[in-house]
Amino acid sequence: MREGFFWNEDNVIPERSYIDNSHDHHMEGHDLHCKRVWTLVDLSPEHLWHTELTVWGPDIQTLARFRVSDLQTYIVYSAMVKAPREACNTHRRTIYLYDENRPERCINTIYDDLPLEGWWPWPKLPGQEDLYFIE
Repeated sequence: MREGFFWNEDNVIPERSYIDNSHDHHMEGHDLHCKRVWTLVDLSPEHLWHTELTVWGPDIQTLARFRVSDLQTYIVYSAMVKAPREACNTHRRTIYLYDENRPERCINTIYDDLPLEGWWPWPKLPGQEDLYFIE
């Protein structure tokens, strides 16, 4: 986390990608009715992380045209990290939370307000908010 969160299309496992148009109460009022999900994994020998990248859209056609390479940090509106199960017994505790619409809820329980590089959307140093995109 401290070193930043960097990834690109090589981290995507294409066979685990899918589009889902089931109702999600978190998206009520946003006119976003479908989601496209990709699984990303760390490519280092240590395999330190894996995650799901979710992009919401108004319809299936829009999401079918969306490519991971279209993503940029300035359009990330939320992010969450939970501790691994082995680190906290049965309950996975939230250790990082970013919510653009509710900045008072943003937390980083490991590094507090330390500016984070790469794809971490918060906190950033002034002027670094829009620097990261997939090349």
